[in-house]
Amino acid sequence: MDGEQAPIKGGPRSEEQLDAYTVATVSGDVRRSYGLFLGMAADEKIRPLLRDRLLFLVSSTCPGHVIGRKARNTGHKALRARAVTDLAGFIGWERSHGVYYIGVPDMAVGPLYYSVYDAAV
Repeated sequence: MDGEQAPIKGGPRSEEQLDAYTVATVSGDVRRSYGLFLGMAADEKIRPLLRDRLLFLVSSTCPGHVIGRKARNTGHKALRARAVTDLAGFIGWERSHGVYYIGVPDMAVGPLYYSVYDAAV
């Protein structure tokens, strides 16, 4: 994977795009997840929803790490997700592709313990 991933549209409505992004992320499809993120990040209207979904995804994986002790580095994805959203808000989403690349693809890379998401669905 490289930083030149093409943006992908996940559907005509923002909720469909967010759902496609969520499914790609929790299933470990890194390229699709990152492409969908880029497609939504380019749309100013969807950005607040995308920020919320990214933060939800990392918060839903943390209990699986902590409760089951399935991994030692329980907070790195949450820290990266928060850094991505904070930096994008600070420097501008349209200028944050380097920030996206260092944080977003990791959300779909193992270990994937989305137990809270699985329970909610």
